[in-house]
Amino acid sequence: EQNHTDIYEVVKATTTLLWRQKMKTYFGCVDIAQTGYITKSHYKQLTSFIKAKYDGLHQQEYDTIDRIFIQILWGEVATRGGDISNNRKVTLTEFTCNAAVNLKPENIGVFTKVLDYISASIYQLIDTDRAKELSVEEFSEFFILFGIPEQFSLNAFESIDKNDSGDIDKQEFMKAFRDFWIGQKPGCGTFFLGRLL
Repeated sequence: EQNHTDIYEVVKATTTLLWRQKMKTYFGCVDIAQTGYITKSHYKQLTSFIKAKYDGLHQQEYDTIDRIFIQILWGEVATRGGDISNNRKVTLTEFTCNAAVNLKPENIGVFTKVLDYISASIYQLIDTDRAKELSVEEFSEFFILFGIPEQFSLNAFESIDKNDSGDIDKQEFMKAFRDFWIGQKPGCGTFFLGRLL
């Protein structure tokens, strides 16, 4: 933990308070039981919630959910590809340090592609009526699975819907998702996961 504290000082010097608040907000969404750490079981619980909500998907879509949450967000982002066992616990400080590695110039290109894959897959999942646009209901129904109150998801929806069409198209969704993970200043994805912690 001491090593992560030292690295965190570097992260604080190279990232904005806003970005660190976004990472804390994400961490809070995954740490469902508010234990102060996240584990593989937290991600498995989230995938169970998602699969139950979107019951009746093809096996390939369920596999994509596992790939996004277990392999990528847990195995690559939260742990940086280190120990990914069931007993592994990642604190907020460690998570923030691990997420910050993706912002390095040599990593940002690959990270952006990974974010686009994740956001495009999530978009397809939650566009339940296949209208190629997300309604407020589709958007908030997904984010309530992460414990985000409906009012906060409505605020997030409005900040993402830049053209005020009343729907979010795929490009708006992907841009906001990218901005949440990468943006250092206020942007369309600042409140992607609701009110910042």
